Amino acid sequence: MNAKPYPQPISLSLVGIDAVHDTGYTVDRRTGSDEYLFEFFDSPITLQDGRERRQYTGGVFILYAPGQRQYFRADGPLTHTWFQLSGAGVADCVERYQIPVNCATETRHPDFLAPMLREALQHQARKHRNWEDSVTEVCRNVFRRLSRALFQTGPVELSPYQKQALATLRGVRAQVYKDLQRRWTVEDMAALANMSAQRFAVAYRSCFGTGPIDDLIDVRLRHTEMLLRHLPITVVEAAQHFGFNTGSNFHVLFRERMGRSPRKSAKARALPAISSVTEDQWESSKAAKKVDLLYLEPAAHWSFNQLGAEIVDELGKHSPAVLSSGVTKIKGRNGNALHFDGTGHAVISETVIDTSRSYTVSAWLRHDRPGRMTAVSIGNLHHGAFYLQYITLEGGFKFAVTVSERDPLAIFVTSSQPSVDGEWRHVIGVHDAEQQEIRLYIDGALEGRTAYATPWSADCATYLGGCEVMDTIQDRWFGSMDDVRIYDRALSDAEIVMLYQGDEENLAMDRQEQ
Repeated sequence: MNAKPYPQPISLSLVGIDAVHDTGYTVDRRTGSDEYLFEFFDSPITLQDGRERRQYTGGVFILYAPGQRQYFRADGPLTHTWFQLSGAGVADCVERYQIPVNCATETRHPDFLAPMLREALQHQARKHRNWEDSVTEVCRNVFRRLSRALFQTGPVELSPYQKQALATLRGVRAQVYKDLQRRWTVEDMAALANMSAQRFAVAYRSCFGTGPIDDLIDVRLRHTEMLLRHLPITVVEAAQHFGFNTGSNFHVLFRERMGRSPRKSAKARALPAISSVTEDQWESSKAAKKVDLLYLEPAAHWSFNQLGAEIVDELGKHSPAVLSSGVTKIKGRNGNALHFDGTGHAVISETVIDTSRSYTVSAWLRHDRPGRMTAVSIGNLHHGAFYLQYITLEGGFKFAVTVSERDPLAIFVTSSQPSVDGEWRHVIGVHDAEQQEIRLYIDGALEGRTAYATPWSADCATYLGGCEVMDTIQDRWFGSMDDVRIYDRALSDAEIVMLYQGDEENLAMDRQEQ
C-alpha cells in the first residue's frame, strides 16, 4: 500500500492574530525564512507577487514558501493575521487542498482563522498528551477550510434558478448525512437531485468547496470520532456504524484526515469500551445529537465578526446587508454584535429562504428597554411572512406568521415568562410545514406551539432590526443582536438544545482563554 499511514506533522512557531501596524509598515525579507509564512490582510496592502508589486484593497492572503522573498507594505493602517508553520505535513496540505503558494489571492474574510489559531495555541500552551497531533489536526483544518473559501471569493447574487439548485443540493446533502451507513455513490446522490453524475459533482464542489465523496468521508470520520470520544464503543463498531466496511481503509483515512489514530480518540474517553452498543443507546445518547449538529448548515448566517463596516453572510451566498443610520457594531455576546438605537435597521435585498416551506430563525437578542420591536423578518412590501419580535405588553418574545400574502392577520406564539432589559437571550422561531405548526424556543426550551396551515412565499427582502409594513419600516429594534442564523428546514428539539448549549460552551471557552 502506497498511502501514508499518518499525515506528516505540522507545527506553529509564531502567530499574530489581528495584529495592527501604522501606515507605511514594511516587511522586506529578501531571502525569506526557513518556514512557511501565511499572511491574511484585512486592510489595503502592497504585495510583491513574483517580480511585480501590486496594490490590494484588503481581503487578500499569501502563503510564502521557505526561501521565498517576503515583501509587503501597508498603504494605510494595517490589520493582518499571520502565522509561521513548518513540518513535512505543510507541503502535503498545500498540494492536497490546492493552496496557491507565493501568489496573492483575494478571498472573503476567513472568520474561522482566528478561533482555529487560538485553539492551536491553547494545545501548545497546555502541552497535554498528544498535543502535537492536535496542532497538526487544527492546521490541516485551516488549510481545508481555506480551500473551501477559495471557491467563493465574495458575496454572490444568485438567480432564482441557482437558489433552487442550491436548495436541492442542500437537501441531497442532508439526506446523505442522515443515512451514513449506506454505501453512497455519486450516481446515487445525483439521482436524488435529478442530475447527471458529472453535472452533480461539479455543482456540489462549487456549492460546498469539496467533492461529494470527499465530503461524505469527512462527515463520516467526524461522526466516528465523536462516537469514540463519547460512547463506550470499539473502533471497529464505530467505523461500521458510519459505513466504513474495511478496517484498514478506515484507519488510513482517519490518520490521514484527523491527524491521529482512532484509538487515541477512544483513549480520550473516560469510559471503558464494551463489546456493543444497542440502537436505543445510540439514539438516546448526547453524542448522537451532537454529531448531527456538527454539520447543521444554515441557509444564511450573520455573525457580525467581519472587520470593517460591511455585514456579509458567512456563507457568501447573499447580498451584503445595508445598514441605515442608528446601527453600529459593538462588542457582543461572543465577538461583535449589531446595536440598534431604535431608529435604524439592516436590510438584505433578497429573501434568504422560501417562507412557504419549513424554516428556522435563530438569534441572540438583547432589548435595552420595554416596547414593541422586531429583530428579524422576511416579507413583501405590504407585510411580513414572519416576525421574530419582543413586545412587552404581549408577554415578551414572540414568533408570528401571517395567514396569506394579502392578509396581515397574524398567528403567533409568545414566551411564557418576560425577559429582563439588558439580558442576552437565545430566541428561535420554527415553522414546521410537515407538522403544520409554528414553535417558539427561549434558551433552548420550548415555550409553545400553535397550528399554522397557510404559509406563503415572501418575495421582497430580509430585515434585521425592523419589519416592512405598508412600504414603511416599523417596530425598529432597541438593543443588540448577535449570531443570526436562518435554516431552510425545521430544527428538532434536540438540535435546538444543542445549538444553544454549543453557543454557551463556545462562550465559556472564549472567556477562559481571555
